[in-house]
Amino acid sequence: FTVQCSGDDSKIDCSCCDHCDGQEGRPDVTVPTDDFFDDELDQEQSAVLSKLKTLSGNLVTKHGTPQYKAARWIIKDDDEQVPAKSKFLFQRYVLAMLHFMMKNGGAKMMESDGLLSDECYWDGVSCNEDGYVSSIKFDHKGITGNIPLELKILHGLKYLDLSWNKLTGEIPPGLSLLKDLELLNLEQNDLSGTVPEELCAKHDLITGSLLRLYTDCDTNGKVECACCDSCNLKELNANQQEIWDRLKFLSGNAISNPDSPQYKAAYWIIWENKFHYPAHSKFLYQRYILVIMYYMMGEGSWFQPKVDTDECQWEKVSCSS
Repeated sequence: FTVQCSGDDSKIDCSCCDHCDGQEGRPDVTVPTDDFFDDELDQEQSAVLSKLKTLSGNLVTKHGTPQYKAARWIIKDDDEQVPAKSKFLFQRYVLAMLHFMMKNGGAKMMESDGLLSDECYWDGVSCNEDGYVSSIKFDHKGITGNIPLELKILHGLKYLDLSWNKLTGEIPPGLSLLKDLELLNLEQNDLSGTVPEELCAKHDLITGSLLRLYTDCDTNGKVECACCDSCNLKELNANQQEIWDRLKFLSGNAISNPDSPQYKAAYWIIWENKFHYPAHSKFLYQRYILVIMYYMMGEGSWFQPKVDTDECQWEKVSCSS
């Protein structure tokens, strides 16, 4: 791979080129290869390396990256020696990568504790009946670095819990490609930025598959989210969660925006309200809508919802008999 990436007139930066073809009179600049990939690989190992590069690009050959460490383990140290044509190569590689991102994870990868067997039996991992990873619960594992873009390849993944770690950077839009994802928990990390619109679209209760989305988007967090379930809300019990789900079915993602009247009304219904309707009550929606109107008019308005009174008795509100 040769481009003009050297010389004073070059406008191209390249971290993966074999040669930087300079202007006349300037010698080509060869990018040094890593010592691991100077090792002689047999035909199958080379095929595995090429396959992993289609997923991770040149990070596979960049010394020190979790992609490099996972690729080296897959090719050199893994007793399973998964072939390049295996439909499970990528998922084993991605899980190995996550382990190398853990505190002392690299050392554990070398232990004979069952981690060298089928990845479906690794701690925190579950697979469906077809052998594809369906659940990853790697909370409290000391995982550092950015959320791997390679997770998007785990098409059977339904539950992803990476909470209580030390992840940094932004949440990648590629997670929205996980078409079966039902739960994504990224709370208690050091993530920043805005939750991608693509993920919020998946979190639509009518058209999306993502039922639960948790990030550090409360007042103390660095993540902005217009659709998350966790922003500013305390932990919900089963009945409160059912009420939240019903209200979200009516209001959509607006209910997850802490500045919206829908969010404020839902918070009032669940936490401040003392005249409780069960989630299945036919009157829940009307009480909720009246409180939305109150927050839309401003809290100093003539209309005041009362926490311990039937809404039909509120000022300026009348109900049929």
